[in-house]
Order: sequence, then C-alpha cells, then structure tokens
Amino acid sequence: IIGSETVTGTNGIASFPRLEAGGYFVFAFKPGFGEKTSNIFDIKPRQENRQELVIPIGSGSVQVSVSDEEQQPVAGATISVIDAFTGEKTGQDQLSDARGIKEFQIRADKRVYFVAKGTNSLPTTTSPVSASLGSMAAKLPMRAAATA
Repeated sequence: IIGSETVTGTNGIASFPRLEAGGYFVFAFKPGFGEKTSNIFDIKPRQENRQELVIPIGSGSVQVSVSDEEQQPVAGATISVIDAFTGEKTGQDQLSDARGIKEFQIRADKRVYFVAKGTNSLPTTTSPVSASLGSMAAKLPMRAAATA
C-alpha cells in the first residue's frame, strides 16, 4: 500500500490491517515534536507484525523579558521555570541580561510558567505557556517590594 495513513490512538499505536506481504516503511509526524522514518521491514502474512518508531521530542525557545513598573529592563533578575503540571522547578534558575531578557529552550510536550524575582521586588509569575517549534515571548512586569 502506498500512501496509506492513519492516526494513532492515545496509546501511540497505529494499525494497518490486511497488508499484503512485502517490504514497507513507516513515516510518523507529530506537530511540535518532529518526524521519523523507519528502515524498510518485511510484513509476513497471517501474523501480527510490529514496527516500533520513536519520535524525538522537539523544543522551542521562549524569550522572557523582565521590566520594572516604569517599563525599564531589570538586569540580573532571577528567573525560574516551573512545570505547570507538577509545580516543580525544571532546571537551574537563570539571570536576565542587561536588557532584562533571558531565552529558554522548552520541550514541546511541556507546559511551563516563569517566576522572576529582582532585587527589592516581589516575585512575578507568567501564565502557563507551551513552547512550539519556533519561538515566543513572555513579559514579566515587576512591582517594587514593600519595605518595613
């Protein structure tokens, strides 16, 4: 069969019933993750034939921009990446550069949010985002912390 296609179930399994014996290959694609093509393999008649294909998980970049109440960049703000599902930090904290910017590579299968903390400011949190292949930006306007 040339050009036959199907969609996997939630378990990632696709089925092509009643194939004729012969050589085949599998091509799989998932937006935001990537694609993969198998080597050619033989289908044997009257038995279950399996071919496993693992698609690499892609990533995208998210540029975080930290600014103060006057919309001025905040250099040296500590930025944490938090998994929106587990609430746990993913990786090490990073610092914004002199322009108040830091870029992060985020796996396409993750939904995260960012928390930034500058000197004398309250922590600021973004809404959760998912990185697609490509890039996006998240802005974190900070407010000054109250002093006692």
